[in-house]
Amino acid sequence: MKCFVLIVFLQFLSTAIINAQSGSDDCRDHPFFNRLPNFIIADCDELFTTIPFIVADGGSLQKEGNVKEIKYSWPDNSGKKAPSLAQVIKSYEGIVSRNGGKKIYACSNCTDDNYGATFNLYSNGKTYWIKISEINFSRSELKSYSLVVLATEEEEKDVEDEGGGMYSELDRTGRIALYINFETGKSIIKPESESIISAIQQLLLDYPTLVVSIEGHTDNVGSPASNKTLSLARANAVINALVKTGVDRNRLSAKGWGQEKPVEGNETDEGRARNRRVEIVKIRE
Repeated sequence: MKCFVLIVFLQFLSTAIINAQSGSDDCRDHPFFNRLPNFIIADCDELFTTIPFIVADGGSLQKEGNVKEIKYSWPDNSGKKAPSLAQVIKSYEGIVSRNGGKKIYACSNCTDDNYGATFNLYSNGKTYWIKISEINFSRSELKSYSLVVLATEEEEKDVEDEGGGMYSELDRTGRIALYINFETGKSIIKPESESIISAIQQLLLDYPTLVVSIEGHTDNVGSPASNKTLSLARANAVINALVKTGVDRNRLSAKGWGQEKPVEGNETDEGRARNRRVEIVKIRE
């Protein structure tokens, strides 16, 4: 009987120690991330929702999916100095990189709204968006921070095709011809071409040092002067659409060639359709 009581007591003591270390009875670390030394879990939450992820200064993307948020805190009785947010971000960047992911955005010395980091990771056919943000906002010591991991139902191959496949062509030839649908004679992008804008955005997210020129081309219907004006307006429309998604405008420039650089003859409908295009031209990386 004494032996049974002792075993029960030891099991209770073990559970109490684990809960004391975690800081919350029901919270556990995310499977992707081991806890950083000395931090304890203060709180956690899981739900399906839409949240923003910073992808550039002043720019963010809304993503919907299953969200797990874990709030970590630094115990006052640790006897050690808490790390800075920059050090924590660096630690997570290493973990994400080792698992095949990448850093999308990070800033540890900017405005409150953009203070934190965003990472992107693909695993088992799903896309994971990861956000690190400081809760108490102190630039010297990090007393508490939030880890948000959002899982979407996007398949890895689909996301890779958006950015990686486009980059392969761009790296090989220096340019990509895209057939974005605009309203006739205007620079208004039609809704059915939003997926192409998303693909360009994904390319620029995947390759954050890439700088490109967005270049518009037309067929020979209309005057050369009006076609040049229209092609430039359409190039700028693409840039504006990308900037709205959070892409840094400084990575984009516009040119309008009008009808000067056809890739097919303008004698047929098919040829004219091929000539009405927007090209992404690599400037530098």
